[in-house]
Amino acid sequence: MLVRRWQASGKSQSEYCRGVGIPPQRLHYWRQRLAEDDQDTPEPKQHFVAVRVLEAVVVREAIEIVLTNGRVVRVRGAVDGELLRQVLAVTEARC
Repeated sequence: MLVRRWQASGKSQSEYCRGVGIPPQRLHYWRQRLAEDDQDTPEPKQHFVAVRVLEAVVVREAIEIVLTNGRVVRVRGAVDGELLRQVLAVTEARC
């Protein structure tokens, strides 16, 4: 919060610190701390993409679909694409 207030003030670090009565080292410490926290934030390893079924597809091999809640739907043999879309929609809605 201190760093945000300083940035919003438009003043130099020393001017701001003098104005609020804190040592410049305190502001410097918190600026460094925030920069370190930003660097420690891990990048997400997985990205999810929304999928829309454009046409019915007959699947003849086994497929596995991992839902956003971690549940897994396995389909073996031929299945109508529209039926599969409906099943996935219902399953996701119950997450």
